[in-house]
Amino acid sequence: MENQLGISDDRFIPGLRELAGVIHRKGAKAAVQLHHGGRIARSEIILMPPVAPSPLASFDYPHLRGEVPKELTLDEIAGLVKSFAEAAVRAKKAGFDGVELHGAHGYLIDQFLSPLSNKRRDIYGGNLRKRARFLIEIIRAIKEKTGPGYPVWCRINGREYGVEGGTSAQDAQETARMAQEAGADAIHVTAVGPTSPINLTSPQFVPAVIADLAEGIKKAVTVPVIVVGKITAEAGEKVLAEGKADLVSIGRPVLADPAYWSKVASNRQEDIVPCILCMRCRDDVFSPTAGASGVR
Repeated sequence: MENQLGISDDRFIPGLRELAGVIHRKGAKAAVQLHHGGRIARSEIILMPPVAPSPLASFDYPHLRGEVPKELTLDEIAGLVKSFAEAAVRAKKAGFDGVELHGAHGYLIDQFLSPLSNKRRDIYGGNLRKRARFLIEIIRAIKEKTGPGYPVWCRINGREYGVEGGTSAQDAQETARMAQEAGADAIHVTAVGPTSPINLTSPQFVPAVIADLAEGIKKAVTVPVIVVGKITAEAGEKVLAEGKADLVSIGRPVLADPAYWSKVASNRQEDIVPCILCMRCRDDVFSPTAGASGVR
């Protein structure tokens, strides 16, 4: 899609290879996050009806409410599993060191996982194991296509906030266990919902707001657990020291100050331009260009 990286076709490999090379030259590892917007995609942008496990309009983002997606058939689901695996192969060919499946934040994989958006009565709906089937099949397909040793992990919601009957912390822990059994090399814990502490602003800043969710999932799996959510360098060190997670993910602060990590590494935290949680980066991401990008 416009203004988004694409990995749905081999023609994108040369550009992605160039990007991976630039990252590697700076001494860092590079991974691609694979996502499908599902019902969050907009038909006027993707030029086709959005799809989802069930024909239910999105409630997650106000500007996307009202568009009812097409319910995926079993054949279409199988095709999407294959497309995710093919996208991972392209990432590997382009030189990326791994792939992350975005199974959170109301995107397609999460739409299967959440009982609020998945009302199917076939093998992909009902109890948690059936709702997780799409994610599990994707992990296994990627592992089969990329071969042993290529890192694949998934990002899931530790819970859904502010809604009745959504994904619970217990659901998330069980999903993490199933993902690990399917071959996931790590679990990246985030959260979603209208009252998610990750996205809410408040007069008093509270760092590492969902570390408890990561801690719960860490107790359920043996693979590394990644935590995100308003994390400062100091809070990240504390989370690691307390054993609540194995890795820390910091996103928006790096948009506020691209030199964030070099300043942390050189013990110049006082020079960091802070993220003020204005959510403008989020507004820009969820502009009319938003939609399914990586996998179709």
